[in-house]
Amino acid sequence: MSQIISHLKQTRKPIIGSFIALTGLLLIVGLAIWPSATALAQDGPASQQSNADFDAGTTALEDENIGSAIESFTRACDDQHLPSCASLGKIYQNNGKGVFDPDRSVELFAKACDGGYMPGCVDLGAQLMVFPSSDDIARAYITFTKACDSGNLDGCAHLGNLYMRDRNFSTALELLTKACNGENTLGCFNLARLYETATFGQQNFDRAREAYESACHKNHYGACYGLSTLLGTVFDDHDGRATYVSKACEISVEQNGHRASAACVEVLMSGLQ
Repeated sequence: MSQIISHLKQTRKPIIGSFIALTGLLLIVGLAIWPSATALAQDGPASQQSNADFDAGTTALEDENIGSAIESFTRACDDQHLPSCASLGKIYQNNGKGVFDPDRSVELFAKACDGGYMPGCVDLGAQLMVFPSSDDIARAYITFTKACDSGNLDGCAHLGNLYMRDRNFSTALELLTKACNGENTLGCFNLARLYETATFGQQNFDRAREAYESACHKNHYGACYGLSTLLGTVFDDHDGRATYVSKACEISVEQNGHRASAACVEVLMSGLQ
């Protein structure tokens, strides 16, 4: 739910936020500035109603009134309000709300993406990569490329991850470096993973550490946990390991409401807290 609400709130940033994000100076995935809902709607009474429906849907989600949120977002999406289409897709993507429909979420993300809403393209690509067919993977490449080429750093981070998955490490390195240099959390995390392994022939623990630190400072659980492991095993920095495994546990508790993560188990077993 927190990811959905974060996605919705991002659509309401001022237009200048979109420009900054598109130039790659600020972070884009839950942590980014998306084009505003108002900027993407057409002028006139219909768009005013769409904006009102979008706001109503956002409020309904905050109140966990899923039925009302679906109604509001559906009306706005039918009126070509693209952030509402993407927000509605997020609801159908969430298996914990009783309305799980991945095919419907793909349709909605595609509508947003085809209309030029780049966060919708990122959402579409991510959804396609859940148990993907070969056709889904090919479509995800196209979708992430479209977002990345538009300046959406989340798209670049996901695209870099795809190339890493398919062992095209030189292209992956280029894309993930671009995303991380733009302070994209996912890009930095994946870049750290790439540098940490020797798979692509450019293992560099110092750069892996820097990238992990960048993502961890933005409260990325995996980055903090990865950094703790790297510090303990490669740099023999056990104080640093203890610090970052504890931080990873705190992030996990804050995000998931429990202490069942690997980091928290390590904290418990080692007596760090």
